[in-house]
Amino acid sequence: LGVHQNVASSLLLLVISFSLNACNDPQDANEENFTKAINNYLKNDPVTISVNSLGLEGDFPQFIGYETSSYKRHSDQLSKLKEAGIIQAEETVGKKELMFGSTKEMSGLKLELTPKGEKLFSLKGGGFITRSYFKVADVEVDKILNFTMPEESPIGPKSVTVKFRPKLKNVEPWASEVQSLSRYKGDRKERLILTKKGWVHHSQL
Repeated sequence: LGVHQNVASSLLLLVISFSLNACNDPQDANEENFTKAINNYLKNDPVTISVNSLGLEGDFPQFIGYETSSYKRHSDQLSKLKEAGIIQAEETVGKKELMFGSTKEMSGLKLELTPKGEKLFSLKGGGFITRSYFKVADVEVDKILNFTMPEESPIGPKSVTVKFRPKLKNVEPWASEVQSLSRYKGDRKERLILTKKGWVHHSQL
C-alpha cells in the first residue's frame, strides 16, 4: 500500500508541476510575463541625477568657483548634497579655465565625494560621451495599463508595446530636495520582443 501511495503522490506532484508550467508559459502575451521582462530591464535603468545638471563636471575631486554662473545657479543644490553627506566641500583658491585657453584664479570650493557619495556615484564613458551621475532610486512596474497585440514583422520576431505605471523604490531621502523626480513617475511605454526563452526588452537583444 505504501508503494502505491508514493507512486500516486509522485504522479500528483508531476501533474501539478506540469499544470503550473503550462499556465505560465514565458512566451505567452500576458501581464505577468510583461512585468518580469520590464522589471529585468529596469534593474539596469535606475533613477539618476546627472552631475552636469548640478553645475558640476564629470569626476571628483573638482573645483567650482564662487564667481562662476554654475555656482550661482546651483549653490542651493550643492548645499543639499553636503548636508546629505554626499559631498564634502573645502574653501580654497583655484584656477578656472576661461575662453581661448586662459585661466583665472578665484575663490571657491574643492568638492570631493564622501564614502556615502562614492557608493551612489557612477562614471560611464561611451564613444565621445562620458556620463556621471548619482543613483537615487530604483524603478519597477506598479501596474500594466495596456498592451498591443503581438505583431510579427516580415523581417523580425513578434513584438508588443506595453504601457505601464512605474513606482520608485529605495529612494534616497535627499534626492527630491536636489532635483524633481516627477519625470520618473509618469506612465511609460516599452517595446518587448518575443524570443525562444520569452519576452525581453528590445534593447537587451
